[in-house]
Amino acid sequence: MAKKTKPDAERPRVLRKLGHLLQRESYLECQHSKNLYRGTSLSCRYSIPLGLPSESDDLQAHFDRAVACVVLDQPMLRVGIRTESPTRSVFLQLEKINLANHVDLREIADEEYQKVQEISIREEVDKKFKDLVTVPGWHVAISKPSLGDFIEVNFIFHHTITDGTGAKIFHRSLLKHLRSAAQPEQLEGRIIHLRPDDSQPLTPAMNALCDFNLSGAFLLKQVWQEKRPMPVAMRDTMLAHWAPLKPGPATTLRRTNRADSGTLQRLVKACRGHQTTLTALMHAMCLVSLAGRLGREEAPGFTGQSALNLRRFVPVTPDGVSTDNLMHNIVSVMPHHFDEKYVGIIRNRILGQDATMADTEEMIWDAAKIVRKELKDRLEWGLKNEMMGLLRYVSDWEAEKKKRIKRPREYAWLVSNIGVLKDDHADVDVANGEAINWQIEQGQFSLSSEVTGCAFGVSAVGFEHGGLCIDVSWQDGIYDNSLGEGLAGDIGKWMGELGR
Repeated sequence: MAKKTKPDAERPRVLRKLGHLLQRESYLECQHSKNLYRGTSLSCRYSIPLGLPSESDDLQAHFDRAVACVVLDQPMLRVGIRTESPTRSVFLQLEKINLANHVDLREIADEEYQKVQEISIREEVDKKFKDLVTVPGWHVAISKPSLGDFIEVNFIFHHTITDGTGAKIFHRSLLKHLRSAAQPEQLEGRIIHLRPDDSQPLTPAMNALCDFNLSGAFLLKQVWQEKRPMPVAMRDTMLAHWAPLKPGPATTLRRTNRADSGTLQRLVKACRGHQTTLTALMHAMCLVSLAGRLGREEAPGFTGQSALNLRRFVPVTPDGVSTDNLMHNIVSVMPHHFDEKYVGIIRNRILGQDATMADTEEMIWDAAKIVRKELKDRLEWGLKNEMMGLLRYVSDWEAEKKKRIKRPREYAWLVSNIGVLKDDHADVDVANGEAINWQIEQGQFSLSSEVTGCAFGVSAVGFEHGGLCIDVSWQDGIYDNSLGEGLAGDIGKWMGELGR
């Protein structure tokens, strides 16, 4: 007897494949499903306006309305993901979203708040998204101290649906809708009823947005890098041999450093004075710290990696939608190589018998200028020889990851700086300077550890009046955790020294 099938009317409609040719989305879905990378989060502290009821039930309802509005604004927040074969996954159109699966609010005793919040952020980025066919891959964890006048909103997301810039867009949009207190007609209780006729179409995959042009020389170089024999790879002194790959599921450890707005302004001014940028400075601090903490034998050289926002090259979608306000994954990466000779110069300078902080600062600024030039040159190329263009040549990410786990780790660190989260419509009582509407005060951008990626994730976000936050994350157990603690400690110390 023939097997009964679900009536077509009840089947979720397929919107499109994940990254049809480019396969950036397919790569990220494989990362998640195989426990190689879990989640990313941007947590922001919102001040509760004067006069607004602060009971948990009232706040929950207020946030449900605002989040529902954001979902209706952003197509990538309302799709399911179905894996149809090892090499094919698709985005699905959903008919409804239950906010009970996505938004939760809890009250925490004031004396325990900071500790509980830190644990929560670590646990949230390590959680695996489940039931992706019917439950989109994002979550909003809201925490409120029992007697506090603020609330923490942590947006955690599956990297397939958006990136760090998309998380900033989420919070900007959430802030706007919190202020408007609009009641979307599609929201009934905690259920958002999605209607195909009143929403914009799903954003195209990156390969449809970006025109990648790869030269023959670039392709040959990258093929050799990926396919070279293991004995040759093991002799590469810029790989992170000191951080062997350890299959997941992984536990992420993280440490956070903050600089107030005054220190941030002085850091930016110092960067300009040294013809560099904050992103390049973060790379330089990682390089100098690890060069001083790892020996010449175990780490002769290093390779770092920058996350690059490609929205600058794709201002609008084919439908004319500005990517500046679009949650989507439009990000790439580029490498930074520091060979044995240059790392040796750094070590000789900072570890010498008469070395001072002035020597360390000089090497940090020197390395930062090198990275700044590499970033500037890369951005001037546009989309030519873009790393994401290579992904079209991988037909099966599951098989590729099985091979990758047997090879040495390539990158020592990743720097992901999503810039400043600005509020162009701040509403302040000019009589006494106190906020009379929702405001974002500060926050932190956090990455889960990546089993086959960088040994350290260094993520940064700034706030107009809340300063700078740099988060350092790593996988528990791939090296002595004192190395991560030391790197985070150096970054925190040098932020203060260089921004004095």
